[in-house]
Amino acid sequence: MPYWFIKLVFSILKIFHLDKRFDTLFWKLKGFRPSSRWHRQALEKAFDYAMRLGVANRGDYYEFGIYKGYCLWYAGTIARKHGLRMRFFGFDSFAGIPKPTGIDANGDFYEGQFACSLSNVRHNLMSHGADMSSITLVKGYFDHSLVRRAYTKYQLKKIAIALIDCDLYSSTNSVLEFVKPLLQKHTILLFDDWNSFDADENRGQRRSLREFLERNPTIKLEKGYTFGWHGLAMRVIAL
Repeated sequence: MPYWFIKLVFSILKIFHLDKRFDTLFWKLKGFRPSSRWHRQALEKAFDYAMRLGVANRGDYYEFGIYKGYCLWYAGTIARKHGLRMRFFGFDSFAGIPKPTGIDANGDFYEGQFACSLSNVRHNLMSHGADMSSITLVKGYFDHSLVRRAYTKYQLKKIAIALIDCDLYSSTNSVLEFVKPLLQKHTILLFDDWNSFDADENRGQRRSLREFLERNPTIKLEKGYTFGWHGLAMRVIAL
């Protein structure tokens, strides 16, 4: 289904104040599945690249914004196929997206969207055979959970692959500052919402990353593959 058609449908629903009801019903009916059909391919490619570059054996998997936990579970499944002994970290509020304010307001997202309780996420992972001994779920909005004490509390190591699926400019800011000391050469970053806000360079993840790189000129990223209409993979090439 083309993106322009989805946008048109939601625009019509928004006029009649039905967009949030439809969105909630859609995600309930979707069940434990990837948000889009491209997530599987994006993760498979990321792990293939990480294996070839040698970074898969030198880091862990991080996910920021995990919703029902599907991508976190699938990443673990791929890692086992490759014989990787990595840890998996899932950061989420488990209460949905925070209220969009400032430049995040009047966009594609709303407060409470993509909410799934911590207990439901645990159930999803366990019922699908995830190795819970390798998974750490961290609850909280990012401005409270992505703090300095988390590095020692969870004994965080370098990142091999990170899926940044946090939708908003403000949330992406928090993520990028948090991962900065965890980056290494060849770390793969998957920006799931790269084209949200109609791919506006001055909003969302595009603006957040641009400003982050301006503040940290020694960090260089190389654009990789796109996934779906929404995502872009990048690789750290210099620190």
